[in-house]
Amino acid sequence: MNKWLQKLSESLSSGRQLRRNRIRQRRIEPLEQRTLLTVYTVTSTSDVTDPLDGQMTLREAIVAANQNADADEIRFNIPGAGAHTISPTSPLPTVRHTTVIDATIESGYINRPVIFLDGTNAGTDNAAKGLRLQGDNSVVRGLAIGNFFAQGILIDGSVGATISQNFIGTDVTGTVAQPNGYGILVYGSSMNSIEHNLLSGNTNDGIRITETTSSQNIVRNNRIGTDDAQTVALGNLRNGVTIINGATNNTVENNTISGNQSLGVSIHGSGSTGNVVRGSRIGTNASGMTEIPNGTHRVWIGGGATDNQIGQPGVSFSNVIGGNRKVCIFLTNENTSRNTVMNNLIGVNVSQQPLPNEEFGVTLYLGPSDNQIGGNAAGNEGNVISGNLFDGVRLEGATTASNVVQGNSIGTNSSGQSAVSNE
Repeated sequence: MNKWLQKLSESLSSGRQLRRNRIRQRRIEPLEQRTLLTVYTVTSTSDVTDPLDGQMTLREAIVAANQNADADEIRFNIPGAGAHTISPTSPLPTVRHTTVIDATIESGYINRPVIFLDGTNAGTDNAAKGLRLQGDNSVVRGLAIGNFFAQGILIDGSVGATISQNFIGTDVTGTVAQPNGYGILVYGSSMNSIEHNLLSGNTNDGIRITETTSSQNIVRNNRIGTDDAQTVALGNLRNGVTIINGATNNTVENNTISGNQSLGVSIHGSGSTGNVVRGSRIGTNASGMTEIPNGTHRVWIGGGATDNQIGQPGVSFSNVIGGNRKVCIFLTNENTSRNTVMNNLIGVNVSQQPLPNEEFGVTLYLGPSDNQIGGNAAGNEGNVISGNLFDGVRLEGATTASNVVQGNSIGTNSSGQSAVSNE
């Protein structure tokens, strides 16, 4: 009995020692490494670089962030009521590392900017950009950016930027044009999100996505070519959105793209493939009920662009494309092939009442082939192509071949029960 008790005591002692050792090991395990953002706060509208004046300018904040390889945040706390204007006298430094530039923290910000970045004095050549982003996963939020000769924002080769809640090409009220060259230029850059911005009043495109390495970008919930309220035109002088030069697999969804002086959406060039335009109002107000016309064609696919989609099955993926000058959807050029136009309201509003385009509903011209207009099921894949002032669908040119027009409601509403004639 004594030997048994002795063995039990030794076993319990050994167990307690083992538990103590395990606890010690847990206590000395290294803590998880976490990187905190270094915060630089802009306190002055000046463009002067003076480390001894007790203030920080936007230029100084960007320089400081660039010197730190870790992620940084630039905030704004500029004294005084009302909007504040920052006027660089030369181009600002390129943002080279992951940096969050957040102007929504500035006092007075309520759903619209109170910091205006004014490029009037920044130069008159292509170096004069509002902000140039080369740091991956950077953020620009809550600024108004205008009067820059080149671009309001250039996303240059980086990945994963978020551009949101900005007014690019207007003043802080969203009603007066302060034009940049391009609003936003995405150049050789992928997986960026451009969301909830106003992009209007610029002298070139509101948004341009270009080069073969520009892929998987998302343009969502923006106002492009209207005022902030989406009630009147404040158009970009060229296109609302351009996807060009081999840019692939980009998504344009749930935007209002109206009031632009040329095209609403342009997808152009060999290699520009896999892009999707869906759920947007093109040539109308935000409700899709009344017209805010774009200047020429609403959606243009050409130059050999392939395998792009305008609309997709599903209620939320239907585009409303009406009230425009010239042709609503225009496909042109040889090698422009395998594009799909599906589940759109073309020439009517969301209530399927006439909102006519001034020429044809859909035109295939001078060589596009193997494209599909509609689908297998009217009301789901088929388009409503009605209410236009000329033909609903027009195919023209000897080399325009092997296209399919199927399952559409042409000259009626989606049920086929009410006439909504093309003239």
